[in-house]
Amino acid sequence: MVWEQVGSARAVKPISIEELGEAIDQDIARDRYRELRLRRMFLYALNDRTRTSGLLPYGSGVDEHAWWRNVEALLALLDDNDTNERFLKAELLRYKGDFDGCMELLSGISEPKFDRIKEAFKEACAAESRMVFKLP
Repeated sequence: MVWEQVGSARAVKPISIEELGEAIDQDIARDRYRELRLRRMFLYALNDRTRTSGLLPYGSGVDEHAWWRNVEALLALLDDNDTNERFLKAELLRYKGDFDGCMELLSGISEPKFDRIKEAFKEACAAESRMVFKLP
């Protein structure tokens, strides 16, 4: 019975970057968790596109204003006390060219297991790179 249901299930179309942008614009997230998730999905979708094309995120068919509005909203939502959110905030500050702010946030992360990631950020900041990069 279960396999019959699985076999008749329709494929789910992945949400597009444009649809994510529309969802953000329509303010459908009802709480911090959902808003963070939606805004991260938008950011990561653009980052993936940037990694493969080498274009700036908003140079790939997305309005530059929407990109930066999302970055600013994420910066306001992210919690410095959460290590994962702190890394994302550091990344966003680096995108903005605030390399000192990025390094200051990273200095508050002392667990050795994150040293490789911190080093990659430090190298990007030293080179004043605002581009997306793949972590080692």
